[in-house]
Formats: sequence, structure tokens, C-alpha cells
Amino acid sequence: MKKSAMSIFASLLLITSCNFTICKGENYCIINPGTHNLWGLNSERNDYNSAGPNAFTEKTLDIIYATEYNKFGIDNGYDIYNGHIEFILKRESGENYLKAERGSEITYLNTSAEERGPVKIYSEYLNKEVYLVSTNRTDTKDVTGDYNILGTYIDKNNKVKTFNFGGNTNTSNELYISIDEANEVIYYCSDKDGKFNIYSYEYNSDTDDNIINILSSPEILTKAKPITAINDPAANDECPYIYNDYLFFISDRKGGFGGTDIYYSKKDSSGNFGEPKNLGSSVNTKHNEYRVSCYSFYNHQKSSDDDLPELIIFSSDRPGGLGGYDLYLSILKNIEVHNEENYY
Repeated sequence: MKKSAMSIFASLLLITSCNFTICKGENYCIINPGTHNLWGLNSERNDYNSAGPNAFTEKTLDIIYATEYNKFGIDNGYDIYNGHIEFILKRESGENYLKAERGSEITYLNTSAEERGPVKIYSEYLNKEVYLVSTNRTDTKDVTGDYNILGTYIDKNNKVKTFNFGGNTNTSNELYISIDEANEVIYYCSDKDGKFNIYSYEYNSDTDDNIINILSSPEILTKAKPITAINDPAANDECPYIYNDYLFFISDRKGGFGGTDIYYSKKDSSGNFGEPKNLGSSVNTKHNEYRVSCYSFYNHQKSSDDDLPELIIFSSDRPGGLGGYDLYLSILKNIEVHNEENYY
């Protein structure tokens, strides 16, 4: 399908802001808090569900995300694409901007059904990357056409292999898996109790260090528990994303700004989650904010003692985007960047 002039322009656009950074010395800049549309990743349709490593490597970050960009091509739903984000800070010229570019489609993950909520992990046991997506394709456990979580990897014979997540049910939606590998906990959401709740499942890699066996274990279905400290009985709580001791999620509970908002909860020293907090008006709007992912910078001077992420990427259908849901990047606190080079 022929792209519109707006779409072509957006794919080339760089995000700029006169208040984006303050350079206070030869080797010292501050990136200011603020929310920015990632124009180069977005299309006139829905773009969301980003995920990536927990930190920007120097000035760049490569993510995967779901998009309807090719909806009217050979596919008819969400597909998984690569994306690239780069901070460009030039002190001498004062030309500071954020660059976002859509990369290639990850073709072996995509079908004519919908693939959403991508996560990529590395299996040391297999020495392979493993992708987890939420999909309504017919080769999942769910026979009703709802969403289930499906794993995909390429084996040693270069064959594409898939496996079902052990927490999948036959008649409800299971989506948006997030894995805390340091503490060996799997998080996901399901509406098997009528509304969406967030569930957790603790595993033990000493018993089995093959992450595929862990993720496909039928024990998850019976032993995963709803997180009562986070779930609101009167609301839908979805899209868990673990970052350090914080669990981020979205909810349509009362007391928000409208639609679905982004919330977070922090674990205490005993491993229990505290009361959820709304991320606030700098991110949330009266429209819908959806699935967040969290990041920080490598190798820089920390500007805060807390261990909240410095940046998040999320989706929103707020006005002013290209259409549907757009991906946004929000800087949550001042980030002090020190470097010996003039170009970060």
C-alpha cells in the first residue's frame, strides 16, 4: 500500500526540544525530564508493546515492538519489528535530539494472526535467543481465539521451534509476560477470573536450568498466584513489567487520570509489593496509556538515590500522534551525563 506523505515525513523526523538537554561544561550535560513522541517508530496505525535490554548502551537502545504498520500488506494484524533509538548530544553546536528509526520485521515471529507483547531473553542452556509473544494464532493452547503466550526460537538445525507458556488456559487471555531472572519470578496477566489480574510464579533454575522447560511447565497454571497487593478487584490490571524492585503495570482503577494509567509498586526487604502509585500527570493523561518498559543509562553519573528507571517507553492514544496508539519515551528524572568526547 502506498504510504502517505505524512507517514514518509514521520519516518524521517527527529525529535528536538530546546529544553531537551542543558550542557553545563565541556564534558557534562543534563538530560531533562519530559515526554517525547518516538515519531520514527510510529505509523498511522497502532504501535506499542516495546521491550528491550534494561539499559541504553552509551547513547543507543535497540528494542522490539508490535505494530500494525504492515496491516494492509500480506499480514492482517500486529507484527513484531525491531526499532532503534539514539540520543545525540553535541555540546559545541547545541544540536541535541532524540532519534528513532523503525527497523526490519522479525519475519519468523509473525503470521496472519496478531503478535503482541514481545519479550526477548537469552537462554544459556540453548545458547540461543528466545522470543515470547502474546498471540491469537491457532497453534496456541487456546481454542477460542483469545490470546496466549507463545515462545519461539531457532534450534541448532536452523529450524523455527515454538512452545506454549505453561500458564496458558483454554478459554481466557494470557498476555504480557515479564521475567525477573535475578529473583527467578515470572509475571504475566490473565482474565481467567473475569477481569485482568497480574500473576506471579516462582521458579528454581537449580532444579532445571533450561528456561524453555521452566516457561512451558504445566505447574505454572496451578501454582501461579494473583498479586493481591497490586490487583484491584474492581479494575483491570495488565501489562506487568519488572525493573529492579519495581513492578510497573497499567490499570483502569478509580483515582487515575482517565482510561488506563501507568502505575508502579516497589518490593520491600521481605519481597512484598507495596501500595501501587500512579506515575503521575507527566506521563498519564485522560486518554489511555499502555504497556510500559523501563530503562537507564550505562556509565553515567546517577542523579538520584532512588532506583526507579530513568526512562520509560510506553504507548498512548492521546491526541497529537500519527494515529491510534503511538510509542512515547518519557524521561522521569534529570540524567547527568559525563563523557570525555564531544559526541555522545
